Amino acid sequence: MLDRLEEIAKRHDELLAQQADPVIAVDQNRSREVAKKLAELQQVVRAYNQYTAAANEREGAREI
Repeated sequence: MLDRLEEIAKRHDELLAQQADPVIAVDQNRSREVAKKLAELQQVVRAYNQYTAAANEREGAREI
């Protein structure tokens, strides 16, 4: 399951890079598609990032 979430997070990062690409920015249709896909992934990626941050904090606490 975490592997799938990591793939989704990577896809989100790829879409962010595409959104910043000037070639895509001038293509309104493509820009709209990228923005829509980003919006669809946003909540999942946010939750995954929160989970990984909490897991990292837990590991740090265990080391102490």
